[in-house]
Amino acid sequence: MIRSKKAQERVPKMSDKCSQCGLAWDADEHMACVPPKDKLNYGEYKLSPAYKAALYDSHPNYTVEEVVGSYLGYNQLFPDEETWLKEQDEEEEEEEEGEAYSDVSESD
Repeated sequence: MIRSKKAQERVPKMSDKCSQCGLAWDADEHMACVPPKDKLNYGEYKLSPAYKAALYDSHPNYTVEEVVGSYLGYNQLFPDEETWLKEQDEEEEEEEEGEAYSDVSESD
């Protein structure tokens, strides 16, 4: 789908600056700021959109330090990204197996 230039301008984008401290998001001084939901890059770390959305939905007031700490596995309240992605894959497999089982049961 091709949008007009005006329509593209109306699409909300992540602010370039922190609403709390006013610094640009690409600076390193944001450890105590709460990042926007769509911020995925933190220095050398890049979070998957699904992981960041789940983390944000569970803990919307996490600071950059807490987001990165969660990603790295230092948070006891939320799994690191690798563990979380594995858990999501396992849940999907279980759902698919359950659906296949119910399909077989219904055909009997």
